[in-house]
Amino acid sequence: QEQGNYGADDLPFWQAGYQTGYFFEHNFCPYYHTENDIVDNCNIAYCTEVARLNMALLLSVTEVPAPMASFFLYATGDEQSLQAMWKPPYEEDIEGYRISFGTDPGNLQETYTTTDTLLTFSGLDPESVYYASISAVNSRGNLSIPVLKSARPASVTLDQGILVVSGSEGGLMDPPQEDIDQYYDNLFHNFTHELYDATAAEELMLEDIGGYSTVFWHIEDPDWSASILAEHQEVLRNYLWLGGNLMFTGFRPARMFGFESYPVTFREGDFFYDCLKIETSKNEAARLFAGANPADPTWPQVSVDSLKMPAFNFHLPWVEVFTPTDEGEVIYRYNTNYDTTTTQGSYYNKPVGICPSGPQKQSFTLSFPLYYMDSLASRQLVY
Repeated sequence: QEQGNYGADDLPFWQAGYQTGYFFEHNFCPYYHTENDIVDNCNIAYCTEVARLNMALLLSVTEVPAPMASFFLYATGDEQSLQAMWKPPYEEDIEGYRISFGTDPGNLQETYTTTDTLLTFSGLDPESVYYASISAVNSRGNLSIPVLKSARPASVTLDQGILVVSGSEGGLMDPPQEDIDQYYDNLFHNFTHELYDATAAEELMLEDIGGYSTVFWHIEDPDWSASILAEHQEVLRNYLWLGGNLMFTGFRPARMFGFESYPVTFREGDFFYDCLKIETSKNEAARLFAGANPADPTWPQVSVDSLKMPAFNFHLPWVEVFTPTDEGEVIYRYNTNYDTTTTQGSYYNKPVGICPSGPQKQSFTLSFPLYYMDSLASRQLVY
């Protein structure tokens, strides 16, 4: 069961953190959810076999460890090494781990056993993609279902300034892409920076971003359906792990990272939870955003540029709101000119900007694009 598929009866349990299983018919019965959906129209022998299968799976689950939820394969930045790292599962009877490694995901020929939670692979080819799978081993010798990850060695220097990434083409109110690019070019004119168009890229490689100390990613189209973020969260995670900084500013961050339906709850192991320090995200229609109020008064207040956003009474729609994790810090809150008792104004004061708490603030997430904000305030915010 994965988030968002089918909305089956087990989905609430999955969202609450339980491991779930769900069976459904390949060819649906014509009586499904009708007044003829009765016992007389059921294949009882077939239902019996499905019930037996469910029971067998349930008994098997009690004997094997849960799959490793927090398992990552990272480039170390030296172009010749990878590191596999993981967090121990919650079971108390785990005695070790079995890791398989190689370039063929269907035939990982190198196998290692360890009680540690980190394993380094050296002397690798930077032109090759490598795969690693891990299983936990319990005291009865049973292995969890293997979890497979892939990565490629890469050189990461973080010494080339800021990479300003355009993550969508055009935007709300149909601004020319040239105007959007010029806006961000001006925003960073006092910094060493380069512009990068991610809309034309099919793949985001660590070496594409690893030379830059900061990646600034912006999305102006709330309905953009070609974001490459969803498939490359591990690349961004690897970049942050090596010391890079990520600032995301744009419409519907959760959707752009692959979550189609709201509200969304993130858990440990999710990029949003681990790296962006966001636990939930919500985005409902008809809420209207006039700007963002800083949680710290030394930061600038930002307001919608009325010349760029004459619609919606000079407000932005589709600005989602967050709740931070225990390690997250609210930096901006939703502002609106509508009364808080109205639907349009009901998001007032809810978080729209999150960063990690503490001194290491490597990620910075805003749920609105700076392009539609007053440029002077946006420049102050960037500084």
